[in-house]
Amino acid sequence: MVAVIFIDLVGSSRARERRDELQQRLLTLRERHNLELRDQLAAPFELVSGDELKGALADPRLVWAAYRTSYEMMAGIPFYFSVGFGTIDTTAGYEATKSINFLDGTAFKAARDAMDELKARAKVIRPYRLRFGSAGNPHFTEALNAYVGVLNDLVQHMTAAQRQHFVREFPWNGAGIAPPADVSRQAVWETLQRARIDAYREAS
Repeated sequence: MVAVIFIDLVGSSRARERRDELQQRLLTLRERHNLELRDQLAAPFELVSGDELKGALADPRLVWAAYRTSYEMMAGIPFYFSVGFGTIDTTAGYEATKSINFLDGTAFKAARDAMDELKARAKVIRPYRLRFGSAGNPHFTEALNAYVGVLNDLVQHMTAAQRQHFVREFPWNGAGIAPPADVSRQAVWETLQRARIDAYREAS
């Protein structure tokens, strides 16, 4: 099983004056993902359609790490992040071109369906625009999507800085990352206590 990830900026087509800036941010994120995840990529992240990133992880357990990095690097820029669990079924075109656009399979369809669902719910603004899809185990992704719903309810009244701390410290995928030098550990701890993160540690 692989995890295909689609990252699509929210409303970028309407922000014509910022297109160059937004595209550069995506290119920087692409380089970061391809560097940090290089040993676990089924296909490197690639910029497509001008304002989207697509990539495939050979190890689905790294999805939260990819989301955490994306949320950190795209601070202040809303984006959709969809994940499809499944298989890659076509590889001939990819072997010739090394372009993710020539890959397809159940994981890609699941990621596309999850992205379509996110955009269909666009009128309901959530801090984390994150959704999972699966080719073979809908109950698994239903649980993950419900979990994301709980997280959104938990953080909706936080400030942007508090949400950054939350994503950085959330124990879904191993130990948290140390906060920036200008943010004290005490400040992070107080933020997470206000977020009642201990209850979520027990649930994770």
